[in-house]
Amino acid sequence: MEKDQQQALAYLKQEIAEHPSSEATFRQQYFNMLINSSEPADKALLVQKLLAYRTTDEMELTLHQQYLEFLGQKQAADSLAQLLVARFPDGKYVQRQQMTVIKSTNDYPAQAALFKAFLQRFPEPAAGDYEYTGLYKAMAQSAAASGDDPAAEEYIQLLRSKEDKTVAYVQLAQLQRNDPEKARVWLTRGMAATDTSKTTANWSAYLNAVPLYMDSKDYNTAYALAATVYRHSPDRASALLLAQTCHALGNDAEALRLLETAVQQGQSSSQIKQLLQTLYSNQYPGSDFTAYYTGLQPASATADHTRDLRAAMLEEQIAGISLKDINGKVVNIADLKGKIVVLDFWATWCKPCIQSFPAMQQVMQQHPEAVFLFIATFETGDALRKVMQFAAEKAFPFRYLLDEKLIKSPGYKAFNQYKVASVPYKVVLDKNGKVRFRTHGFDGDEEALIAELNGMIRLLQ
Repeated sequence: MEKDQQQALAYLKQEIAEHPSSEATFRQQYFNMLINSSEPADKALLVQKLLAYRTTDEMELTLHQQYLEFLGQKQAADSLAQLLVARFPDGKYVQRQQMTVIKSTNDYPAQAALFKAFLQRFPEPAAGDYEYTGLYKAMAQSAAASGDDPAAEEYIQLLRSKEDKTVAYVQLAQLQRNDPEKARVWLTRGMAATDTSKTTANWSAYLNAVPLYMDSKDYNTAYALAATVYRHSPDRASALLLAQTCHALGNDAEALRLLETAVQQGQSSSQIKQLLQTLYSNQYPGSDFTAYYTGLQPASATADHTRDLRAAMLEEQIAGISLKDINGKVVNIADLKGKIVVLDFWATWCKPCIQSFPAMQQVMQQHPEAVFLFIATFETGDALRKVMQFAAEKAFPFRYLLDEKLIKSPGYKAFNQYKVASVPYKVVLDKNGKVRFRTHGFDGDEEALIAELNGMIRLLQ
């Protein structure tokens, strides 16, 4: 069944109400579900339970400290932090704090010395620990950024799995994107580390290497790498890359066939559509591309999509709120009645949020009659400065609003009011101000996001 966290939480609350002793059995799941709930009352209930609960268990105390810090209960969180340091000087909390210090140290030699001392005091467990994986990757990036490539390689060799090594090499290549030759060296090592025997292999090193070879006009090598990925993992990303290499080599017929297959299998994207249009128009000048493209879509896809959207329609009456935009002007959402409104909840630290923005821009251009507001939430530090800097650098034609951190209760004003679960998250309001659609996450499929929002807006019109 599709996950329904709110219903799962309702059942767990019922279980605890009827059998109070079961709360101890399910405490960790219960607390996790409360903190992830979109209902402000659930977060308030968790704060109440955390402040009332007494334990001497180190892991429980560490988890509770993280919860309280996340929920904005600074005094209680700081008090627990002091207790953890005093009672468990070699415990998990102290270990994590030292990891944070290492990662935030900007001087690489000092960082390397801290790392060495840390490993002597806290050697990685024999069974492994994902937090150490993150630390090794961070050290590799710092070493490479300082020019110490041999040290970066040593940190990568501390990683246990081939997939983690592949990811680390790709990260180093991305750091060196202004030096194609060095980036290619890291990606070559990443390709060597790729476990091609797995059906779920991480092909990121290959996928990042193909554009480098394309840029250097080594189309044959680019084609060979793209063909290897497509043979093992024929998805939209590998289909597009292989089609691009075919096009570069002058084999447009093969490129057209690859893209047609991707669309027919429901794997289209805005980039695939754009290249397909170029190839089709070159081969059949003056032909109707729209009709051709529509004909490639999986049978009844449009009708099924509309039916699914109708079934997902909501009717939630939520009072409008006011927020300031980055220029200090107040925007009252209740005043926007009479227009369809799309609220896009995002954050400057959220990569999927930002990756979805080009698609959001296209939807905006297609629907000038609707209002699109981009609400930056759960920002850390100087939120206004970060969002203004982002707006200046990226130049999207968006209106950015700043969510307001609540003082007397956990969370943020709009995040809580519209019952947002996590970012990226979109709430679509009809002309009466009612919430009619909710959608969350972004998997990189721009075409699907555009189709989804276009379908929602058309239904509300």
